Order: sequence, then C-alpha cells, then structure tokens
Amino acid sequence: MRYDRNLAIARRHEALLALIEAGGHSAAALAKALGVSEATINRDVSFLRSRGYSITARRLASVWAFELDGSRKARSAASEQR
Repeated sequence: MRYDRNLAIARRHEALLALIEAGGHSAAALAKALGVSEATINRDVSFLRSRGYSITARRLASVWAFELDGSRKARSAASEQR
C-alpha cells in the first residue's frame, strides 16, 4: 500500500514538472490539471526545489506562474555526475 502511494506521488511530481516546463501555469491551474489542492501544488514545488529543481514564480498578467529554469535533462545529467 505504501509503495502505491509513493508511486502516485512520484507520478504526480513528474506530471507537475512537465506542466511547469511547458510554462505559464498558475498554482490554481496546476491544481485543477492534477486534481489536487493548491496547497498540495505548493508543497510539491517546495519538495522539487529541495531536490535541486530551479522552479521560480513569474508574474503573468494578473496571476503568478511557475517556471522551470533550465531543462530537466541538464539537471539529470548534473546529478548523474555527482
């Protein structure tokens, strides 16, 4: 059971990264797309930042949107070299 929960969270993180990488999504839009709360999105973004992903927030019109600085491939290559 615990494995299933961890797998679901890992998949949500991957989906979240893909959406952030595409750009222009607010926490509310990400939450709606992933079927979770905005608080969950904010916790997940904090977790991903702690794992080395450079995720920033940028003001777009009347909302803040998350962006991924650099590519995931570059980050993966850097972590493999460690």
